[in-house]
Amino acid sequence: KHEYEITKNLDLAGIIKPYSLENYQNGIALILEDFGGRSLQEFICDSPIPIRDFLTIAIGLASSLGEVHKNNIIHKDIKPST
Repeated sequence: KHEYEITKNLDLAGIIKPYSLENYQNGIALILEDFGGRSLQEFICDSPIPIRDFLTIAIGLASSLGEVHKNNIIHKDIKPST
């Protein structure tokens, strides 16, 4: 619930948007935007990444994380996939 409340009004490039909270079985499910891409882990496992592409991805990730911090959001962990 807390994650949804914090992120529902954010509009940041590179950050997946939450759509809703739904009751599911004995808990709550956070429904997230389908960004239409692959996880970083899948992307990396397909083939070696040229250094230029790696740097582009790394800069984009750092930029998105910087925007999250500018909005005073503290995160617990960042993972390439779950």
